[in-house]
Amino acid sequence: MPAQIITDAEAGDGKVTFMIRDTEESKPYEVVVKIPVLGAYSATWPLNCPKSDKIVRNMADWEKKNGKFVLKPSSRVNRRMDIDKELKKLYI
Repeated sequence: MPAQIITDAEAGDGKVTFMIRDTEESKPYEVVVKIPVLGAYSATWPLNCPKSDKIVRNMADWEKKNGKFVLKPSSRVNRRMDIDKELKKLYI
């Protein structure tokens, strides 16, 4: 479900809205996160797909600026956390 929310936001206005509580007892408030608008995946994805092309080009630009992207999981237990941590760097 979270992946679909991101996909929908990338294809739309780029806004993801969350209702947040500071504590269980506190009143919820709205937080809107803006993510890059990349468009929708094409029916021919990943070929002839403007969104796929943007993703690849963004990664190439990132590597040109920051150096090669290397993912080094430290262990099977920490692998998921390491991947999440590294992927978050791409969206900064």
